[in-house]
Amino acid sequence: MIKNSHLSEKSKRKLSETWKQKYRNGYTNPNFGRKVSEEQKLKQSNALKGRKISKESIEKMIKTRKERYEGKPSPLLGRPRPEEVRKRISKKHKGMKHTEETKKKMSRLFKGRPAWNKGLTKSDLRVAKYSSKLEGKKRPEETNIKIKESWLKKVKSGWTSPMKGKTLEEIYSLEKVKEIKEKIRKGRAEQLIPVKDTSIEKKIQSFCKELSISFISHKFINIPHCYQCDLFLPDHNLIIECDGYYWHSFPEVIERDTIRTKEMIELGYKVLRLPEEEIEKLDKQKFKDLVFKEVLS
Repeated sequence: MIKNSHLSEKSKRKLSETWKQKYRNGYTNPNFGRKVSEEQKLKQSNALKGRKISKESIEKMIKTRKERYEGKPSPLLGRPRPEEVRKRISKKHKGMKHTEETKKKMSRLFKGRPAWNKGLTKSDLRVAKYSSKLEGKKRPEETNIKIKESWLKKVKSGWTSPMKGKTLEEIYSLEKVKEIKEKIRKGRAEQLIPVKDTSIEKKIQSFCKELSISFISHKFINIPHCYQCDLFLPDHNLIIECDGYYWHSFPEVIERDTIRTKEMIELGYKVLRLPEEEIEKLDKQKFKDLVFKEVLS
């Protein structure tokens, strides 16, 4: 072939049709599966080094690919790479960093393009496969710091979340809102609040231990005004509330306590509310008498 020669469009089409026909008739490339020597690879690499593809050529390639694959899946989709190839690619890319110019190009390319997992649920095979790969993996501290700095920079520059000030109903469908609220409700039911017990709660717990009374701390009580009680004695179906001076002196809290007590009694629970001043004077025997008086009432 003559160097720097250019084929006419007519000749290109002829060649293309000829090769297509050959492949349809069962022709296989004699180089298919043949391993290229390191020397040959180096020669090819040096020959292509510094060569730039013209804008016109890039546009042609994009147009050809679009025509070929428009509405069709990629021929490589679902075709797994051999382990050897994956390791080789991984080794080659290890430590490689994108230049700022490349990052900007990638950013422009992906702008407005929907995420690959948009609209997919966790039950989707692709999502499940990706999740299983990440399971147990932790991001390096360096990456966490970079992410944090990036977000701080965005916020300082005046960025605000598009979700800010919006309710769940404004963002999701009614069905999705119900699902989210149910998940939150279940999550809160299993979450221990508070993380630490108060001194008066610890005193009542110690009495229960000394008297061999089994108890559950912060059990979730499923009533209309659901919450986690301070102590629940399952053998006696008794709920004990340790009401501290400060929090249980507000009128709205007193009203809410009264409503909850009523709802729990209606459900068949026995309720014993102990104010902080009473707990401070309590001893083991007095506590035992109070419990059994409440149980027998």
